[in-house]
Amino acid sequence: ALLHKQRLTALHPKRKNESRRLREVFEVAGKIENKIQTAISHLIVRTIYSQSELSSYHTMLDSSAACELCSGEAGWTPGLNALYKITDDLFAIKKEICQILNRFCKWLKH
Repeated sequence: ALLHKQRLTALHPKRKNESRRLREVFEVAGKIENKIQTAISHLIVRTIYSQSELSSYHTMLDSSAACELCSGEAGWTPGLNALYKITDDLFAIKKEICQILNRFCKWLKH
């Protein structure tokens, strides 16, 4: 968690605000740190490899770099049940996530 906070503070102020807001959306929606790490790890692996939850889980076990990047802990991977549940959790706050990411992308274009 400390490594994650250090990465956020190293960002440009506008990026830092958007990153903080995205984090707040997860926290307001009742997400705990483990769920945040699971969601981000899952999104990274699914984006790169375009796999099912089960295949993503095995990829994370074989190569936990995405998980370690998000958690700051060597060898950390989310549980299989957490990967299946996180999709529903993310869908429940999809609108808020999209709004934040749209603002962030607009800022990157300028």
